[in-house]
Amino acid sequence: MQILRPLFILTLFMLIFLANDAKAQDRVFVCAGSKLFSVDVENCIVDLKGTSIYYTDIAFTTDNRLWGIDQYGSIYKIDTVNADTTFMFNTGLYSSSLEGLNETSLLAISGESLYKIDLISGNTYNLGYIGYTPSGDMTWYDDHLYINANSLVRIDLDTSSLTVNEVKKVGWYSYEGLDGYGLAVDNFIDSTKVMLVFDKYDMYTVCQIDGSTRLKCSKLIDMWATGAAHMRYPKQNPKPEICYYVVNPTDHVQFFINHFNKIITVYSSEEFLNLNISLFSMSGQKIRSYSKLNGTEFSFNVDNIAYGIYVLKIFNGTSIHSEKIILN
Repeated sequence: MQILRPLFILTLFMLIFLANDAKAQDRVFVCAGSKLFSVDVENCIVDLKGTSIYYTDIAFTTDNRLWGIDQYGSIYKIDTVNADTTFMFNTGLYSSSLEGLNETSLLAISGESLYKIDLISGNTYNLGYIGYTPSGDMTWYDDHLYINANSLVRIDLDTSSLTVNEVKKVGWYSYEGLDGYGLAVDNFIDSTKVMLVFDKYDMYTVCQIDGSTRLKCSKLIDMWATGAAHMRYPKQNPKPEICYYVVNPTDHVQFFINHFNKIITVYSSEEFLNLNISLFSMSGQKIRSYSKLNGTEFSFNVDNIAYGIYVLKIFNGTSIHSEKIILN
């Protein structure tokens, strides 16, 4: 027993250390020009890892190795510590959308078709026609692939991941002129995965249900983003039926929309007093209004409101925040 106790304490210490190390590990990366950055999504902080070549996109395989593709279709292995690159082979594909499939394969879109890239042989395989030409990146969100094609488009593969099963437009981005060259995923809100889009210098959150976006970090990087990547997270079970939006981080106020139950919930990490919430149509008609709310959470039903774009206004007594939302 005297021998086992120190061993147990040492093992416990190592597990805690590894857990903290994994938590601190860089999980989201963005490329801009020849620069590679890691991104602290929650705090809107980037760390320049180094400079190398111009990538049209980057992606992680499931073993957390980072890869890049350039404008000529060449594949590179990227060191996430210092951005050093190793040339692997040329695919013959022109692609600005790259994503990992497993430990030995990548996915890329060229033209309007989805391809598998074998990292061992260098061969490419056409998985099927998707009918969209991406204007930006591609990312996994649980079992679904999403691409930016001036709107958010979901691609479902069959169970063997060898052919395209279904392609469905999720929704238009709510901000006009949003190009969205980089897509990634992180879990910084209540351990729920949040999709991210990097547009020019800024980063937005994207709802995987309706494609609506919210600005998260302004002027995050000093060059236009060309691609983004994230280390893979375990699948969520059950799958989320809501999307989270940060209204103003300094006010600790957030809201989410449950598109299945048709409920909007506004909540705060700190107790609010005399909070006023209003919902307007785009023509300015007041649809819902609630005043002098106290507590940390308030929900209201929108099941009888027609599909469309609305404006949610939240007034905390000192400042008012207006957010465009999509109800469907």
